[in-house]
Amino acid sequence: MDQSNSSPSDLTQLVRYVLEIKSLHDDAAIVRVREVLTGLGLLVDRVEGNEVEVAAGHSAKPVTDDIDKALRKAGFELVNFTPTVG
Repeated sequence: MDQSNSSPSDLTQLVRYVLEIKSLHDDAAIVRVREVLTGLGLLVDRVEGNEVEVAAGHSAKPVTDDIDKALRKAGFELVNFTPTVG
């Protein structure tokens, strides 16, 4: 299969988001939030304090409501959801 004709738009691009989540106070909470987010198809890049940076394939944009519902079900609160550049 010749892929020399593939354009950059054919490739999946990662889109990054910063989530502010309440109650990330210990290792168990961080592990649980990672599980919830990866279960939604997100890649967790970093967790610092109450901030979690995630990435998603451009074609699989996360829906804020889905993230919020999944986190609430696990006992966490999504405070802020910010797309990032770069």
